[in-house]
Amino acid sequence: MSEAALRYLQEAAGAFYADLMLSSCVMIGVAAEAEFIRLVDIVGAHPVHGSRLNSAQKADFQN
Repeated sequence: MSEAALRYLQEAAGAFYADLMLSSCVMIGVAAEAEFIRLVDIVGAHPVHGSRLNSAQKADFQN
């Protein structure tokens, strides 16, 4: 797990215990997105299976 995702999950836990459910859910989603982008980058670099993710690598997930 990336450091960024871990920070987001820690923030989500803090928001949960502060009874900020929407904030907690948003932070969990951001953590999942960070890990998905990392997955796309790693698998996209694979010499055999990387071409399967060409469209995902070209997508702009940051906006």
